[in-house]
Amino acid sequence: MINKNRARRAAGIVVAATAAGAVGVAGPGASAATAGGSPATPASLGVAGLAAPLSGAEVPLSASAKAILAGHGIAVDGTSPQATITATGADTYRNQQWGFDAIDAPAANTVSTGENVVVAVIDTGVARVSEFGSRVLPGTDLIASGDGTNDLDGHGTGVASIIAATTNNAWGIAGIAPNVKILPVRVCAPGGCPLDAVAAGIIWAVDHGAQVINLSLGGVGTPALESAITYAEGAGVPVAASTGNSAKDGNPVLYPGGYDSVVGTGAVNNTRARADFSEFGPQVDVVAPGVGIAMAYPAEKFVLGSGTSQAAPHVAAAMALAKSVKPSVTPAQLRAAIAASAVDLGVAGRDDQFGAGLLNAAGLLKALGAAAAPAPGPSVPAPVVSAVTPVSGSTGGGTLVTITGSGFTSVDASNPAAVRFGSTPAASFTVTSNTAITAIAPAGADAQQITVTNGAGASVNTKVTFTYRAPLGASFTSTAVPLTGGTVIPVTVTGGTAGATAAAFAGERITARVGGVAATVAWVDATHLKVTAPASTRSAALRMQLVHDGVAGPESESAVQYGPAVTAVAPQIVNGGGGTTVKITGAGFAGVDASDPAAVRFGDLNAQSFTVVNATTITAVTPAGLSGPVPVRVTTGGGSSAATVAATVRARAPLGFTVADGTVAKASGGTVVTLTVTGGTVGATPKEFAAESISLLLGTTRISPVWVDATHLKATLPPSATAVTLDLVIVHDTVTGPATPITYVPVVTGLSANTDTTAGGRKVVVRVAGAGSGPAGFRFGDTPAVCTAQAAGAWSCTVPAVSSAGPTWVSFTTASGAVSRFTAAAAFSYTDLD
Repeated sequence: MINKNRARRAAGIVVAATAAGAVGVAGPGASAATAGGSPATPASLGVAGLAAPLSGAEVPLSASAKAILAGHGIAVDGTSPQATITATGADTYRNQQWGFDAIDAPAANTVSTGENVVVAVIDTGVARVSEFGSRVLPGTDLIASGDGTNDLDGHGTGVASIIAATTNNAWGIAGIAPNVKILPVRVCAPGGCPLDAVAAGIIWAVDHGAQVINLSLGGVGTPALESAITYAEGAGVPVAASTGNSAKDGNPVLYPGGYDSVVGTGAVNNTRARADFSEFGPQVDVVAPGVGIAMAYPAEKFVLGSGTSQAAPHVAAAMALAKSVKPSVTPAQLRAAIAASAVDLGVAGRDDQFGAGLLNAAGLLKALGAAAAPAPGPSVPAPVVSAVTPVSGSTGGGTLVTITGSGFTSVDASNPAAVRFGSTPAASFTVTSNTAITAIAPAGADAQQITVTNGAGASVNTKVTFTYRAPLGASFTSTAVPLTGGTVIPVTVTGGTAGATAAAFAGERITARVGGVAATVAWVDATHLKVTAPASTRSAALRMQLVHDGVAGPESESAVQYGPAVTAVAPQIVNGGGGTTVKITGAGFAGVDASDPAAVRFGDLNAQSFTVVNATTITAVTPAGLSGPVPVRVTTGGGSSAATVAATVRARAPLGFTVADGTVAKASGGTVVTLTVTGGTVGATPKEFAAESISLLLGTTRISPVWVDATHLKATLPPSATAVTLDLVIVHDTVTGPATPITYVPVVTGLSANTDTTAGGRKVVVRVAGAGSGPAGFRFGDTPAVCTAQAAGAWSCTVPAVSSAGPTWVSFTTASGAVSRFTAAAAFSYTDLD
């Protein structure tokens, strides 16, 4: 198979969808691509709610997909490149379906509604929502298991609804081919779509009765994908696919839209301009509506979506209309008829911006001999105007309006006065269908009747008017407000008036926005208002706009300055010497300039360093030189956070100490040491000492010291089972000072008898402390003794004989080689008396 523009095939160029729905290039070597996601955050229609965007994690190829490919002689290694898509709202919303009219679907539906045709939607699945009635067939799930109706993302359901939503059911939207059956083939999971699974899905769809295939996705070309497209072509099944949304990010060729036997579809907006995100080049065969497209969504919701994902199903639906009235038409014949019947856009003839031009469903059927052009004659009635959207616009003109009604295809598009606002012709207009005209309003004032004229005369509906509103400006003094809003800001109106009375003000329909968020407005007089600042999630200097009945005025020169808020700091006790990492919690931190060292301050000192974790969290390292209570402030373009008790840390000095040279601790405990405090004081009085929250930490043991004076403490050291050296530190609140080692020495804590004759032989129980696993040996003076273990810490020793009487002491050696220190409890005497 020949690829359109094979020389530009961008293998390895990856386009990834962002969480906001925007599209960006991820870079060479990655394995995911997107074709047809939304470049703008979707808007809900009446009912809010969208699925989370795909995560971007790679989805493995399922066993069922491998089996389908193997059954057609296509070998894959199980590591498939990924195609990813993104969810990008009457019939209740029929008046918002400009794309339905733009492709002349109403006229096409007088000839065909897609009866007896099955359209495969190879996507994220298709939910069985009420818009499809019973026309969603059991399909397949090549990611997990099931019949393809488990749509976790919503993208496939929206694509299918553009094709097949039930028409004239007083609910939701109108489908272009409302009588087709949908065959759902799930090849995408939250994470991506293995392109080999897409290939398997194409083959499965062909083998299970699909007569048209829609692919609102894309990625790099693979042998399996190319083979599957060839298989569909050979089976007589036409394929429509999106060309991608990365015109501004490298414009890579995406597949399957880049294959010659696929109708690669780009997107246009409601002015027939190429959507700025829509890719262009030889891979574009035709364009279709792809901006602000109303779609169904799981859980009976409706959304507006934008992207080439939304453009492709317009083409698939038109193919289904053609297949319904001419089942024998081949994919090649369909492609030729689509190109021949398209409405030329841009430069004359085919071009890389629009391909053959804008899809025309009615023209396609006519090109295939399934419809005849209406014969104009003198009996054509005058047009009827039923509504205009929006109903108001700027006095300076330039508002794009959609006029709905009937009889518009009989309007002479070359007559500038055929569409008028009052007595003034529209600046320009386009007849998009028999029921819709888009026009650019001229400059004007007050309310003007909309008139559409054809050869039979002017429309006579005097109720449809377009009201001109002056764009109003807002002048006020820049005001600092909290993120919670609520501050009332006096505003002077410029560029017009707000009404001479409160009643007149209500008729003017004046509202306000601050940073795009609606704000409450109260009338004061003809040129003065009070605007209540709304709550904001952003800490920034935000501009105000007045909106005059839908006409937005210029942004104010002054700003509503939303300062960040600090609600908590942990820990609140920090080392005055710096280096403590604290977590600052609050709101509005997204506006913090990470390159500004003064954006986070402790008192008058900049943080040693800081990291903005998210809009509500900052981690910062305290600087040196802090003392006492210190306010923590965060600064953005909107101002600085307020100093509060919750936004305060208390700096404590790290206290050290010294002890007398040679100080050791008896393993039996009870050693009293005097500490000379350094680096600060412990309070001039016992009461001040208590407020300082000072304790000692010996190893892991907490000790309560006794105050002596401002620079001295006494501590009684606990016992230790082993002769070891432990670090002793002063803890000032939670601030730990430098460590001083304290060595524990083994000691004899008691003797059951302390005398014997020089002949020895007496049994004496020796009690010890700090022996650890046990003494290595005992001595009475310099003479070794034979001892046996008794209870814990007690040994029975036989007093050894000595040559002369006199006092001595009992000692022992630990397994580590430490010799017990002399204490009064270890004193022993030999006598020469029998």
